[in-house]
Amino acid sequence: MSRKRTVYSAEFKSKLVLEVLKNEKTLQEIASANNITPNYDSR
Repeated sequence: MSRKRTVYSAEFKSKLVLEVLKNEKTLQEIASANNITPNYDSR
């Protein structure tokens, strides 16, 4: 069986973007803290 894709809410995505824009953590740190792959951060 195929794996179901995870759907992220707009609120979650905006929270990630704000974290990235603050430049307090690296993309890798933000991704690992939120259990996502870093590829999603850079899109």
